[in-house]
Amino acid sequence: LSFVPSTGPGVVDGVLELAVSQNMTGLHVSTAGQIARNEFNLLNQNLGIEFDNYSIICPYGVKGSGGLAQTRGNHQFYAGGADRSLELVMHEFGHTLGFHHSGLPNEGDYDDNSCMMGCCAGAQQMCFNAAKSWYSGWYTEGHVMVNHLSTPGQWGKVNLVGIDDYLRGVFGESNSFVANIGGGLFMVFNRKKGINSGVKAYGDEVVIVQQWGEGGRSKVLAHLANNESNRRVEFNRIQLYTDFDIAIEVCNIVFAPVVTGPQIDVTDGLATQSSTAAGAEATRAIDGNLDQSWLGGSVTHTSGDEEDLDPWWELSLVEAQQVQHVRIFNRNDCCGSRLNNAILELYNDEGELTYRHNLGAAEDIKEVRLGENYLVSRVKIQVSSE
Repeated sequence: LSFVPSTGPGVVDGVLELAVSQNMTGLHVSTAGQIARNEFNLLNQNLGIEFDNYSIICPYGVKGSGGLAQTRGNHQFYAGGADRSLELVMHEFGHTLGFHHSGLPNEGDYDDNSCMMGCCAGAQQMCFNAAKSWYSGWYTEGHVMVNHLSTPGQWGKVNLVGIDDYLRGVFGESNSFVANIGGGLFMVFNRKKGINSGVKAYGDEVVIVQQWGEGGRSKVLAHLANNESNRRVEFNRIQLYTDFDIAIEVCNIVFAPVVTGPQIDVTDGLATQSSTAAGAEATRAIDGNLDQSWLGGSVTHTSGDEEDLDPWWELSLVEAQQVQHVRIFNRNDCCGSRLNNAILELYNDEGELTYRHNLGAAEDIKEVRLGENYLVSRVKIQVSSE
């Protein structure tokens, strides 16, 4: 799935400013959105802008604190300012993709805090739950079917990895991301890491949800951990509409190993950066102090002004070294998201770029496994304003 800004007359970076004749102040977002939609459809008969989906961002003064979207529709309405809420935009686009809400048994539709279709304010680095992920079709190579069980006494074993580790291939290709168990049950290992590092509930647990059909509501039935009191759950045949009960048990939870092999001493290297603010020089990053808070005095800082919109930090080693793993310590008292989608570049002793990687979602400690040895003389981390 890719989001590509549309182009056409009056469209700038995928955005068209639309003037309407009616004052929208005090109108509900649904009414204001319909007015803007009708105006756009009429205008576009002449403009001919091609698109698959579009969002209508209403001005401030429109009533309503959120957004609206139809399941499998081609547009969403947002009250003024609501479009700046990532969790709200992801939720409404989820409806556009065909997803319904996700909740808990005997509670509301919005109580599944492990899924963008049921969650909450501040859900930034978070994904959809097992059922939504299965029906999205984005991870078909990571699907595993366990619903071949048809008689009592049968059993199956599944190796599941978290979404971030699956996408990065940390555990290899013999593992799956989401399991379809039958009886409407879907299961993932809800690893709290990377693109899912901000998940609001059941982090690092196995989460089992039930959903009937592609566009159905889902609900969390169980979340299992690697401990004696919460590693097994049983579902009866009435819940599953099957002829027998099903038991699910966590055998073991293993996290990707942290590389602890020979580490390169970088404290005598030459650290530079594009600019410096508040005395937070580039050398702080290699001073041996791993305190990740600003008050600890070991966090670097660039100016962030208009003259340095694409800041960078760079390290030149005294001698070129063989490198297989890079560990980056981010600031963790605030502002860690500033490293979202930063670019890591490695250069050899001849100044040639040999490795380039988008770091994706920022983490307190980012582990970058290169997959092979690289001769490295210079390391650069670049943040883009785009």
